Amino acid sequence: MVRDFTIVPFRSKCVGSLLALSLATFMALPSGISTVAWVVGLYIAFQLVKSYIITPLIQQYQVDIPPALLIGTQALFGFLLGFLGAMVASPALVLVLVLHDEVYQKHIHRWQNRHSESIPAAI
Repeated sequence: MVRDFTIVPFRSKCVGSLLALSLATFMALPSGISTVAWVVGLYIAFQLVKSYIITPLIQQYQVDIPPALLIGTQALFGFLLGFLGAMVASPALVLVLVLHDEVYQKHIHRWQNRHSESIPAAI
């Protein structure tokens, strides 16, 4: 059940994590303060590993985004649209890059290959 709160997109990713941490802490409370301290410490450690090591590796493997482009997009969206713009900047950039790769490049290369056969080469 705690795992479910961390993946549910609430208003912010932080809210889901705080709900999950509070639920885990509440469940560990009858076992004593030392158990609560272990739960909080391990939760923070796992969240840090997940957020700063595992997730970037998966994102780098799935979608190859240049870091400068991502930071620039987040800054631009944050400046233009505020906090909500900064939150939507990464998914919007991924959407644009995937559309560019899937639609534009594939169709342009297919069109160029199809029409390059009919154009005589210059000697």
